[in-house]
Amino acid sequence: MRTKTLYAENTNALDEALENITNDFPCFVNRELIEMNYSEIEIEAREEDVANIERILASLV
Repeated sequence: MRTKTLYAENTNALDEALENITNDFPCFVNRELIEMNYSEIEIEAREEDVANIERILASLV
């Protein structure tokens, strides 16, 4: 398992991307709302899935 932490602006696109990730990959997603309309997102996923998850989130980070 590998853990990725990232910061992204709260948008509908982010909500949809996180929902797709949790439905498509065996992983744990922890989202903490922080100031200035941003979230800290921590994703723990299998090593082989991390590259695909990063591709999904690349345009949102």
